[in-house]
Amino acid sequence: MNNNITKDQVEARLLENQMEYYPVELDDDSVVFVTRFGGRVIGPFDRKTGESFMWLCKQFQSKEEFAERYSQGRIFLGAERLWIAPELNFYTTERMKFDETYHCQPCIDPGSYSIVKAGGGVSLQMYVDAKVYEMPFTSKQFEISRTVKNTANPLKFTECFSALMDGVDYAGYRQDIYINDLSKEKPMYLEPWLVMQVNPGGEVIIPYTGSFSFDDYYEPIDETIQSVHDRYAVLQGTGIRKYKVGYKAAKTTGRSSYLIPLDEDRHLLIIKSFYNDPSTPYCMEGWKVPGVRGCSLYIYNDDAKREGSGGFVEFEHCGLTIGLDSGRTSSVSETCHYFFTGARESLIKINNELLGIEYK
Repeated sequence: MNNNITKDQVEARLLENQMEYYPVELDDDSVVFVTRFGGRVIGPFDRKTGESFMWLCKQFQSKEEFAERYSQGRIFLGAERLWIAPELNFYTTERMKFDETYHCQPCIDPGSYSIVKAGGGVSLQMYVDAKVYEMPFTSKQFEISRTVKNTANPLKFTECFSALMDGVDYAGYRQDIYINDLSKEKPMYLEPWLVMQVNPGGEVIIPYTGSFSFDDYYEPIDETIQSVHDRYAVLQGTGIRKYKVGYKAAKTTGRSSYLIPLDEDRHLLIIKSFYNDPSTPYCMEGWKVPGVRGCSLYIYNDDAKREGSGGFVEFEHCGLTIGLDSGRTSSVSETCHYFFTGARESLIKINNELLGIEYK
């Protein structure tokens, strides 16, 4: 189910198709590629095998298939992308026919980004004029600015740094997303929606506070998919059964992780860290449950049927809401993704140190 796409394959496809991109150098000689088409962040790559730590579409393996996909403007590439919430207003023309009418507007993805090197990283900018469904007005205008740059090891200033990093490799990047409402006369919520696609076969680990709860958006999941423990839940990323769940900002911490085996001796730990504000009116809602909002973290598990994709997991969250009663007409949302590779036991110690739990 892992499409096993390497750094060399990615770079070859980008160059062959004259896709404008810039590399962002990370710690430990790692790198991510930031593309103008779709504003994708691709990588980092395994130092041992060269394979992408994020899921990428299998067409990266074929010069001809990738060229055909790109020439048709098809956006299903994988890696990390930015979409805009609310989902129901921008991506589906009929709420009660959610899957049947779902589509991404080209003005959102791939969009019309400009891209430049800036401040040791990469800057992306674009203006969006998007159709709006099920609203008294039919369009919404806003601007987006993004920067992608290296970020230091989050353990760097701790006393346990050396012990925890023994035998472990690290890379990480930070993304700052600015969104600004250009049509305030058309009041609605807007929210940056950051989606990282990862390979199936791992576990999503979600710390929670208070009593545990979550929102279920498709067919209900059960204890074979999600298990609940003392102050954390574990969600199986299978890439087989379709599901999507959301976690309330008031009950999550802004940190969560994905732990997945790479080979017999090594695992990959991805830690997501973002500013999680429980007072923000996070605006995403499921098509079956109008008005039920407030989630900042989402996990989507694909059912492996789309374009023969082989299945994947989406590790998603939303940034700060603007518009209506949010009290903002613009916002800046910062996210860091940290990538650790090493023995499973070593990564579990890092996971527990950064998430504040006792995952076993």
